Amino acid sequence: MDEPFILVPGPTARWWPEINEFALTYNGYIRNGDFDMVSGIDERVRLAWERDATLPDEIGICRATLFFEQRRFRHLDTEPSGSDDRFIRAVLGRIRELSGGEVPGPADEVP
Repeated sequence: MDEPFILVPGPTARWWPEINEFALTYNGYIRNGDFDMVSGIDERVRLAWERDATLPDEIGICRATLFFEQRRFRHLDTEPSGSDDRFIRAVLGRIRELSGGEVPGPADEVP
């Protein structure tokens, strides 16, 4: 049975499995184009965050960013730490803020 909504992990969520698995509920490649499109979204969001700690008002952009960060750290075969972890948690917090703590389901197909 498909879930009508998916809970957004809270501020103390662990990378594995909570944040990692939530990030994969939104397939950025399908929803936003190809790798280059999603990479560009992530780059713009990260640059704005580094410049003035702002994040987008569009939940889809935030979810694409979280998805791309999950893919990046999967390929690095490590968990984010330091400024990467702070950035990812800020994006996750923005998703919680914009969504009220839950996003529509069901989850997308995992890439």
